Amino acid sequence: MKTDFKKFIRKAFFFLLPIFILILLAEILIGPSVLLNNSTILFKVSSFLKKAQEVKILVLGSSHAANAISDSISPYIFNMANPGQDFEHDLFLLNFLGNLQGIETVIFTVSYFSFEYSEAKEWPFRVKDYLDVQTLKPEKNIFHFKNWLYDRSILLNYNLSPYQIVKYYLLKINVNKNSGKINIKKADKQIPRKIDKTSEPCELFIKKDAARRAIPLQARYHNSTFQSIEKIFRKMLFICRKRNKRIFLVVLPFSKIYNLGIGDKWKSDFDLKLDHYQTKYDLLVLDYSRDARFENDCTLFLNADHLNMKGAVKFTKILLEDLKDK
Repeated sequence: MKTDFKKFIRKAFFFLLPIFILILLAEILIGPSVLLNNSTILFKVSSFLKKAQEVKILVLGSSHAANAISDSISPYIFNMANPGQDFEHDLFLLNFLGNLQGIETVIFTVSYFSFEYSEAKEWPFRVKDYLDVQTLKPEKNIFHFKNWLYDRSILLNYNLSPYQIVKYYLLKINVNKNSGKINIKKADKQIPRKIDKTSEPCELFIKKDAARRAIPLQARYHNSTFQSIEKIFRKMLFICRKRNKRIFLVVLPFSKIYNLGIGDKWKSDFDLKLDHYQTKYDLLVLDYSRDARFENDCTLFLNADHLNMKGAVKFTKILLEDLKDK
């Protein structure tokens, strides 16, 4: 019996060995490139490191900034904003990028929920991508394990319990009361929908989208204390001012219907927080949240609160001019 078991173990070992070698070779040869293509954050950091010498303006923020600021307008501006990115991960990137040599201006972009928002609480699966950024320094570890085979695996790659996984996806189930259908949407796959102008006027689309994105998201994204987020922001200011960088706090444009959906209470509360940051830290603030050049033109928006490419080109040109004036 023992002999049979030993034979089984030996055969299993020789059967699995080629598979292990194949995975190891794939990990070493194509792992880094596959990982780079799967992560927007890694791709952006890698691109920045290649052209860091010519960058003068660095942009940080969430998907609102990622959509609103087009760094194709000028070689001197680089948009490091990513979907869901909070102040904590803005800070992570500032630390990772080092002395920011050549950069003259750092732009921190904010929206209505930025001062009380934690990415780790809302998008736990996305946070690991920032840790993978460190693999871009090859001297640390030439073997990028978990970057290839397991990079999209939640249980193996994100160190979350099965309970957390089930709870997370249950929260993403939206029941359509009209049709009774259940739609499951993964958080890291929520890409703003394109406007189909042939089937629906953009005003109607924005109005429907605002009802879905304004109050519900606003309430959900206020998931941390104002004091805890401010503490992180102070660290970012210290890094930038220590390196003699100009700092701007920029509030991005939103559609009029989205602003109406947010409501006066949320907006007045946000204005007080913005004023607090501006006066306490002596910041230059540019607020475009209710700018008539954008607010009333739905053709500039991809959805209720994100600009489309046309809007991004227009906004980036205006922003660069305003930065010059300041």
